[in-house]
Amino acid sequence: MLKIRKLQKGDASRMGEMRYETIHAINKEHYTQEQLNLWAPKTNEHSYWDRAAQHNVLYVAEIGGELVGFGDFKKNGYLSSMYVHKDHQGKGIATALFKKMEEEANHMRLKEFTTESSITAKLFFERMGFTVVESQEKEYNGLKFLVYIMVKKLRSSDAKPRFYR
Repeated sequence: MLKIRKLQKGDASRMGEMRYETIHAINKEHYTQEQLNLWAPKTNEHSYWDRAAQHNVLYVAEIGGELVGFGDFKKNGYLSSMYVHKDHQGKGIATALFKKMEEEANHMRLKEFTTESSITAKLFFERMGFTVVESQEKEYNGLKFLVYIMVKKLRSSDAKPRFYR
C-alpha cells in the first residue's frame, strides 16, 4: 500500500541512491551519458536533501517500507524535484505525491507552482495541469540541457477573501 509522508531521518541517503538510479535508467532516452553523469553523479547527496528538508516542503512515497518516490517544493511555489523509482514507474506514485504537494500548497495559499521540467517529465506535468511558458537551453558545467519552464495556477489563487462581520 502506498504511503505518502514527510521526510524522516534516514530517508536522505536512500533518496540520493534512488535519484541516481532513476535518472540513469529513465532519462537516458532524452539525454546523453555525459549529461546524465553531470545531472546525477554517483555521490551521496544525503546532506543536500537534509538541508532541502529544512527549507522546502518535502514528501516521500513508500510501499512496504521501500522508498519509491519523493518530491519537494520551495515555500515560494517552485517545485524543485519529483522522482519515482525506476522500477515503480507508471503506478500512480508521482500523481499521488503531486496531489499531496498540491494540497499542501493550497493550504499555504500559494498562487501557483512553477518548475523547470526535463524532457522526460514534461508530459507528466502537463497531465497535472501545468502549461509550458517557454523552453530554454540551460548550460551547466559546459553542457547544455533543454528544460521547460512550466506553471500551474493553484486553487488557492481563485479563493475569494473571507470577510467576517
